Amino acid sequence: MGDITRRITRKSLKAKRKAAIKTIKAQAKEKIHQIKVDYSMDAEKKKEKAAEREHKRELRAQKANARLSYNARQPRPFTLGEDVLSSIANGIGAGLSVSAIVLLVIRAYFYAPAAQKSTYISTFAVFGSSLFVLHLMATLYHAISPSKAKKVFSIFNHCAIYLFIGGIFTPLMLARMSGPATTACAVLWGILVFLLVLYAVFGARLHSFSVFTYIVFAAIIIGLAASGTIALNFSSKVFLFAGAAAYGISLAFFMMRNFKWTHSIFHIFAIGAAVLVFFGIYNLI
Repeated sequence: MGDITRRITRKSLKAKRKAAIKTIKAQAKEKIHQIKVDYSMDAEKKKEKAAEREHKRELRAQKANARLSYNARQPRPFTLGEDVLSSIANGIGAGLSVSAIVLLVIRAYFYAPAAQKSTYISTFAVFGSSLFVLHLMATLYHAISPSKAKKVFSIFNHCAIYLFIGGIFTPLMLARMSGPATTACAVLWGILVFLLVLYAVFGARLHSFSVFTYIVFAAIIIGLAASGTIALNFSSKVFLFAGAAAYGISLAFFMMRNFKWTHSIFHIFAIGAAVLVFFGIYNLI
């Protein structure tokens, strides 16, 4: 009886051992599978991260190349000395412009024909104000150290040229032009505002086009004055034509920006041209 009991006990232990081993093997197999899955996922993740890092490196390289290409297309940056000289010159121009406004308004008040006194006062004030804004923007542009703000003021500076062109046309057309002067002046200002907005949006990409438009408007003034459409006395005509010639000379220096000091010389000639144009407007009466 005891032998039978011992045999049953041994069989039971063997069965339990086999069952336990089987369970352990199953659990081990499952753990091994899980480890393989985990390591496989880590490898895939590593590949994804490596690919992502490589993609970011490529993007950075592309941006760096694009920046180098952009900078290569940009004109030569001004030296500190050039910016200082240009800023001082235009600061003097802005100060003279304030004096010009006062002198023009006084002359219009005391010497303009009674029927046109308000026209002369208002148009002279427009011209003087546009002259002041032009030189103020140029002063601020050159006074600011290279930064994003300088790029913004570069756009303001070029936009101010369109305002100045309108400021020249306004007294010539409203005070001395025959025919529908008011309509013609309104159309002109509409075109100038359109060009101003265009340059404000596209900036330096329209640099060459903007220079072309300045030349076109100068040619229009000369043509209207020469044809008699704008009636000018001899002194006004001489000063305005001399001013146009001086602006032409200054433009030559403006186009040679890549040579040192040429831009500062451009501003000096431009201020001289502005003085001549001032006397051309001043002598309209």
